[in-house]
Amino acid sequence: FFFKQKTAYEIKECDWSSDVCSSDLALEPVTANSSGANGNITLSIATQSLLYYYGNATGNVTLNITNVGSMMPSNNSMTCAFLMTNGSTAYYVAQLEIDGSSITPKWIGNVTPNGGHANSIDAYTYTIIKAGSGYTVLGALTQYA
Repeated sequence: FFFKQKTAYEIKECDWSSDVCSSDLALEPVTANSSGANGNITLSIATQSLLYYYGNATGNVTLNITNVGSMMPSNNSMTCAFLMTNGSTAYYVAQLEIDGSSITPKWIGNVTPNGGHANSIDAYTYTIIKAGSGYTVLGALTQYA
């Protein structure tokens, strides 16, 4: 007899009362940073889909989402999120870049954010659609207080 040891990804744990198996869950890599957001920040889709700065922000941010061109083929999309904690002074993502090039998102409700929310976590969600060699980015800002 030959037995192969299973990896964590091969083991299926189920809660039979709800018909939900842990291997059916979509887990996404998160990077949590205790410092305050400020200046140029990189969210690499090669290592994370969610970047969370949980220290109070100290300035506005230019967010550069990287590795999009090399990892995402044309006619595909992906969604990532940037969470930014604000203290009594509110800051926001003032500029968005894809692989170092500036891009203007299409914002939900056609309202471009021009500031953040004090004493809150601001969640910026970006859906990036690659069609041909160009990108369309759909953006949403949600306040959690």
